[in-house]
Amino acid sequence: MKASPSTVGVLTQFRSRTPQLYLDVDRTKVESLGVDLNDVNQTMQIYLGSMYANSFNAFGRHWQVKLQAEGQFRNELKDVNLLQVRNKFGEMVPLGTLLRLKEVNGPVSVARYNLYTAAAVNGNVPPDVSSGEAIDAVNRVTAESLPRAMATE
Repeated sequence: MKASPSTVGVLTQFRSRTPQLYLDVDRTKVESLGVDLNDVNQTMQIYLGSMYANSFNAFGRHWQVKLQAEGQFRNELKDVNLLQVRNKFGEMVPLGTLLRLKEVNGPVSVARYNLYTAAAVNGNVPPDVSSGEAIDAVNRVTAESLPRAMATE
């Protein structure tokens, strides 16, 4: 928000250009190669994220077993091509043939307010400014700077 004498310390945690990965699964190829889509999803979950397997008690403690690939095998986009999934014929199919990964930018999370996408903005009001004046200043600045598809509330 532009500098206004009616508000101070205005900031937001919203970031619209956070680096992300976009994964596009070729469902036609998955089906034609005889691979179950759930197996593709589970393979990615286990190797790239993690998955709870079971629990056990030993040495007076409770231990959880989680499956996950070592960090060095999931650091780069090309590492996904090393992963394989079994098809219905018992053959191993590389995940790189079933999906495409690309780097994109986007928000970390999308907040909702009254069913609309939203971004929280925080700020303060100087001691000599009333809350009504601050609200008018926020409305004036946003009317000048936001596109028509966006609004404040």
